[in-house]
Amino acid sequence: MIYDNPPLENDRAYFINKEVVITKIVSTFHLAEVRYPSSSKTFVVDLRLLQSVEDKRNSISIKLLGGVFS
Repeated sequence: MIYDNPPLENDRAYFINKEVVITKIVSTFHLAEVRYPSSSKTFVVDLRLLQSVEDKRNSISIKLLGGVFS
């Protein structure tokens, strides 16, 4: 997590390259419940995956590596 101060509820952060809004923090487990700004559906991520700036590095899907995934 690249932050000078820990994020708070209602802060905006980046989950990889997508902006999210933090709706709840469970610091005991280092988890955050987040949602995309245009959605009300929430999901849980590890706090260490949230950054204050967008990650613009190139990446590929793990599905392209040839494994069998559902």
